[in-house]
Amino acid sequence: QLGRYNRTEAQAALDDHRHEGAIEICLLLRGRQTYVVKGRAYEMKGGDVFVTFPGEVHSTGRRPQEKGVLYWLILGLPFPDGALPGPGGAALARALRKLPQRHFRGDWRMREHCDAIMRLQLSPKHGLAAAATWHHVVGFLLRVVACAGSHGVEPRRRRPLQPVLDHIAANLN
Repeated sequence: QLGRYNRTEAQAALDDHRHEGAIEICLLLRGRQTYVVKGRAYEMKGGDVFVTFPGEVHSTGRRPQEKGVLYWLILGLPFPDGALPGPGGAALARALRKLPQRHFRGDWRMREHCDAIMRLQLSPKHGLAAAATWHHVVGFLLRVVACAGSHGVEPRRRRPLQPVLDHIAANLN
């Protein structure tokens, strides 16, 4: 299940809930959001990813669901041994279950995959829609694994005036 919200106003707090047999992955594009798992609050900002594992109780605590733009993917693992279908499905499912962290920076490719999935679900169906959707789901999941392992921090783009600032800093006299 892939969902997206684009809230212009805060909403009521998200109550405690869990997804049995499913991982939930949230990608916050814009805004701020807090999630609470096992009594710990995780403060998200735009570009962050947050993961809850199968059966974990989570909520926003007593905090509101903030305004912003957020994608969520609830991925059930109903296949034998919790594997995902296709080549490498078992390895990908294991990697998702063993992410080194649950809150980390994502990257722009994750949003592209989510946008593509939404377009495919909203457009007239064609013979390859299911295959294209699965391609983007797997691409998104691979980016989750990669970003969680590298802390998901992309190199900052240089600002146009950066050479000038560097020169000033090096020649303060």
